[in-house]
Amino acid sequence: DKSVYESIITIEYIDQVSFAKGKDRLVSEDPFWYARSRYWADKVNRECCSTYYGVLVKKDETERQEQFQELVKGLTNFSKQLAQSSGPTFLPDGQLSNVDLTLLPWAFRYYVFETYRGPDYTIPHSAELEAYHQWFDHVINLDSVKRTLPDKDRYLEHIGKY
Repeated sequence: DKSVYESIITIEYIDQVSFAKGKDRLVSEDPFWYARSRYWADKVNRECCSTYYGVLVKKDETERQEQFQELVKGLTNFSKQLAQSSGPTFLPDGQLSNVDLTLLPWAFRYYVFETYRGPDYTIPHSAELEAYHQWFDHVINLDSVKRTLPDKDRYLEHIGKY
């Protein structure tokens, strides 16, 4: 039985077994962008995805707010990188990548914070995060992405236990 684990590794595996080429790949064929994407997929995972549950499950308000600030800091770092690309995705020329797909499922769920933790947990609409918000608006509206998103109300019901 062959199994592949961890979403970031699975994305690379899919590229290899599908023999995708050019913009159909999720990991760039260009060695520079390949290396950069691997680094940033891991960084985004640590700074913007792992902190999600910290915001939800921490009982202490100070600890919860620390997790949220770490998340916003991670989004700010990501936003700075996006501002340097030709956009609107992490890779040049709008190529959807492993970095985009690492962050997207979590970014989609950030609305949960405001619902269950209040307005202090809304992702800010600041100049520092402008590129992030443009990225989000672009990626969330791709047909290939829209087809995969869970219903927000059902997800809120599911996550309410936290």
